[in-house]
Amino acid sequence: MPYAIWKYDLYPYMLTSKIIEHHSGGLVSVNGYGGFKFKPVQIISDDKGIKLKALIEELRLERRVKIKDLEKEGLKRITSLLEKEE
Repeated sequence: MPYAIWKYDLYPYMLTSKIIEHHSGGLVSVNGYGGFKFKPVQIISDDKGIKLKALIEELRLERRVKIKDLEKEGLKRITSLLEKEE
């Protein structure tokens, strides 16, 4: 079965998973989402779906790392300013 793509409200704003069932009206159910039915933005091949799923995970991890780095840098800057005040 191919993969479905759907919009999501958190970064990277799209998700994908393997279609497990087609329903009337263009709705699908996908693996790992408890049988939830939705109309996908797009349906793609297995090969593309596997690559897209990996890319989405890579982007999510990259974002977490960058946010952590930004938080550390922010704390350093605050600490540095406070030390200068003493």
